[in-house]
Amino acid sequence: MPRYLGVIVIGLCIAAFAGQVGASVQNALLYKAACRGSTHAWLTLRHRAKSQRPSAALWYGQYQKTEGHFTRAFVWFHKAAEGRNALAALEVARAYEAGRGVSLNKVRGNEWLRRAARGGDVYAEMLCADQDYEGTDGSQNISRAAFWYRKAAHQGNAAAQYQWGRMEQMVFGGAANRRRGIVWWRRAARQGDTAAQWALAEAYAHGMGVLRNTKKSVHWDRLAAHAGVALAETRLGLAYAFGRGARQRLRRAVFWYRHAAWLGSAEAMYYLGRAYATGRGVTRNRELSRYWYQRAARRHLARAQYALGRVYAAGKGVGQNLKAADRWYRRAARHGYVPAQLRLARAYEEGSGVTQNDPRAVSWYRRAAYERSARGALKLASAYWRGRGIPLDRVEAYRWYLIARLNARPHSASAGEAANRMAFARLMLPASKIARAQHVAWVAERKWQ
Repeated sequence: MPRYLGVIVIGLCIAAFAGQVGASVQNALLYKAACRGSTHAWLTLRHRAKSQRPSAALWYGQYQKTEGHFTRAFVWFHKAAEGRNALAALEVARAYEAGRGVSLNKVRGNEWLRRAARGGDVYAEMLCADQDYEGTDGSQNISRAAFWYRKAAHQGNAAAQYQWGRMEQMVFGGAANRRRGIVWWRRAARQGDTAAQWALAEAYAHGMGVLRNTKKSVHWDRLAAHAGVALAETRLGLAYAFGRGARQRLRRAVFWYRHAAWLGSAEAMYYLGRAYATGRGVTRNRELSRYWYQRAARRHLARAQYALGRVYAAGKGVGQNLKAADRWYRRAARHGYVPAQLRLARAYEEGSGVTQNDPRAVSWYRRAAYERSARGALKLASAYWRGRGIPLDRVEAYRWYLIARLNARPHSASAGEAANRMAFARLMLPASKIARAQHVAWVAERKWQ
């Protein structure tokens, strides 16, 4: 007999669990019938609820809530929650949070929310995790948020799996954590979570936690794009336009640009405008090009603002308007777009279209240099060396020549010019001043990195 005792106990547990599940299904069916107007159904449900059955009390409370009797609904929800029903505890928390059927009490609502989460309700676990991560209840607690995200993720919730993978990738860091983050993103993506699909595409595109693989990046971008994610649609369009991870198909690239633009993506609007300007994948049309550039520029995309400035300056698809061009150049430059900053600086330096003003030219060259532009750093160094628009300071000039060389691409014209200017400066300056300039330049470079 003892040999079969364990089997008997397991069988009884399974039977009890099956009975509970069956009772819950019956109560749910009674609730649906009651909502359709069946008097017998709601009377049976009320009888079961009064018989101290938490599942029946929950569904009878739902019925009362559907009928608009919030006070009665709260009583039954509370009764079911006292019987350790996690979903009922969540309903009690919602009632306290909204003040429906009971006095408004955020503190009590939060207590019941935590109780529902401890009872295993996935939605409550996600709410607790979001609260702890964002600090909406007054105190941020990343470790506690991680606990709730992990718990919900292990129950198969796709949103929790994405969030837990995101924390592994970006909060905890480390190669092992990044790899685990990819595993969780993949699980969420297979359930159709669009955020996870886009994140996986980004990871494969940049090699974050996985080996760089443009084909897999395009695969996940395609899934997210078909689900309506504008960022994925834009990147899929770029993949088709340049043949990265997919066969080059210009018309299909324009198709995805247009889809993303309709969803409000400024990047897609810019690339669609460029397609109309160059005639790649679509019939060349200057007016439509200007239209899409303008829509992207009004969404504060610096590249589009600069492109629109060039359209007005050249009079392509619209009458030439130098004032409008200058206005759009300035907007792009204020957003940190280096080509626009260099163009404005050159305009002030040469007096083309504006009054010649060396100090303003130096100001724009400085902004470009702080955006890590080698050309901007070279021009700023030349201004310091000659004392044009700024007090002469050849030590500072040498520092900016060095920064220009560090920021320039290897074997580029800017790198060669910076090296030549530095060699000339070494002949003119004492070694102590050169050492000081080098130290300041290296400190600045480390800060930028």
